[in-house]
Amino acid sequence: MAKKRVRQPVQEEKDRRNISRLYLQGVTQVEIARELKISQPTVSRELKLLQAEWRVERVFDINEAKQRELAKIDNLEIEYWLAWKRSQTETVIKTKKATKILDMVRDQELSERTETSVGDARFLNGVMDCIKQRCAILGVEAPKKQELTGKDGKPLPSLVNVYIPQNNRENNANA
Repeated sequence: MAKKRVRQPVQEEKDRRNISRLYLQGVTQVEIARELKISQPTVSRELKLLQAEWRVERVFDINEAKQRELAKIDNLEIEYWLAWKRSQTETVIKTKKATKILDMVRDQELSERTETSVGDARFLNGVMDCIKQRCAILGVEAPKKQELTGKDGKPLPSLVNVYIPQNNRENNANA
């Protein structure tokens, strides 16, 4: 019988984060197990624990969907930031300057300069898209008022009047 591998708590937490990340990317349990070098039943158990945690954090099904999408956006934003960092590179440029006199090369000068790339702005645009999506899901931005118009482009009259009682304030004011 094979000896059971015991994972340290730190390793378990690291595996759980990786399992979460890969699961949210749509990777199968078998593929996750293979990549993390753990068993598929371990992946299954960890996913059940993660899903239980996610359920506790949510009240309604819509909140569950929001959490899942927010987790995906978080992972995507991390990838964009890493790609942004990788796109900021330093390049050393070497140049030689030779002086010719009667077809003979004389005095070769070698100069070096370092150029730093400011990075690929497409990755920052990706980060901004992630932020916009997160704000939209969380409802951070104020709602935009939209007026209903007819075919002629003129505003439609209000069809519904809403009465909101003021918790008997009117009655209390008269008393």
